[in-house]
Amino acid sequence: MAGWPRPVLGGGLAGLAALTHLNGLIYLAAGAIWLLFRTGWKPSVLFCATGVVTLLLYGGDAAWHNQLPLLVRQFLEDPATQQNFHIDQKIEVLLNYHQIFFHGINEISLSVLAILCLIGFRKHLRIENSVKGCQTMLSS
Repeated sequence: MAGWPRPVLGGGLAGLAALTHLNGLIYLAAGAIWLLFRTGWKPSVLFCATGVVTLLLYGGDAAWHNQLPLLVRQFLEDPATQQNFHIDQKIEVLLNYHQIFFHGINEISLSVLAILCLIGFRKHLRIENSVKGCQTMLSS
């Protein structure tokens, strides 16, 4: 397997992103799915394994210091998630999430610009041409 350093490096960076913010888990999932479709299952598994091992450093540190109950309590009692702790409330948040892109004049203008760019560059954004299209757009 000649291309192993890139999935390992990418997985490690995605794991670090998840350590800094839980939204970083999106990088783990997106990277795994992208690698699965682009290069096969072996690099995807390598990416996931490296990312998960990196992410486990957080739990490992808590376990090392006998602080796992405190770590769990921090997630369960987080004031930011108390409003939508049940599945029906989470679904309601997901259904209304689109409003953050259109609630003010600044957000509306950026959202419209992004939509127009997607429409304008749609021929470069095909799945089979995604990396090459992005490189073309960035280099021009």
